[in-house]
Amino acid sequence: MNTKVLFSLLAIATLLFAVNANAAARWDSFEPNADCEGWALVGGVKIGSTNPFIDLTYDVSLSQDGVLVEERTGFFRIWMSADVVAIDEFKAWESDLADTGVYEVTGVFTVPYTLDGDSVRTFTQTIDCGGGGTAVCAHRPGWWRRHGDDWPVDGLMVAAQTQTREELIAFLHVPARKLQIRLARHLIAAKLNVAAGMDNSVQEAIEAGDQFLAGHGFCGHLTRAERREGRAVKRMLRAFNRQECSDKALPLAMEYDEEDALDDDDLYGWGEIKSMYR
Repeated sequence: MNTKVLFSLLAIATLLFAVNANAAARWDSFEPNADCEGWALVGGVKIGSTNPFIDLTYDVSLSQDGVLVEERTGFFRIWMSADVVAIDEFKAWESDLADTGVYEVTGVFTVPYTLDGDSVRTFTQTIDCGGGGTAVCAHRPGWWRRHGDDWPVDGLMVAAQTQTREELIAFLHVPARKLQIRLARHLIAAKLNVAAGMDNSVQEAIEAGDQFLAGHGFCGHLTRAERREGRAVKRMLRAFNRQECSDKALPLAMEYDEEDALDDDDLYGWGEIKSMYR
């Protein structure tokens, strides 16, 4: 083949790859949740510079004893940004689920234009809406963020700092792009679950989480060994926050593991959060 033709083909291929890379979108983080009021998605998506926006589609169904109760489909429009775009969406159920038993929620979320084909995230979660006796259940960070009136305490000590309920709720709204932020979210939820009556089988992990955040802060750079340590603590706290109700044999929720999320810079800290309330 002619050398000039070969170089021309290589140049075109390189250009096409660059265009596709710029057009690509990807998941950055994914943390869905559901309760008897509705379902929520907290996460982040990075979209390519050649797309003015993308439509993240969803299909969420609510079933009881194998019978479909509701199905919600739609999309979130995400506009192009140089940074990861944070997602914090909540959709209420159309049905009143109070005192009506146990339900299963399943969801499928799709980001278009992914370069590696990794476009779909799914989750399944069982929720108990009562009617069969009182159960003390663990809740995840997203639930506590949206149910401030149900907090069993007015504040907590996190990483050797006392924070009010309002400050902690504001912190739970911070995009969880750093490992320390994700660890802190589950640490807060674990402490609230214990205060609400869950058996405290996670005290060692709670103490380790406080020590880790007190020593490394919420935004600083971590070495590989420090990241392994932080992830191990976060996994224990997350497992506690996702466990069964204390007196009902409900299956654990199966969700996408946000360990695959990228730890982009996130400069929010307690100082910035406190400034919102001064």
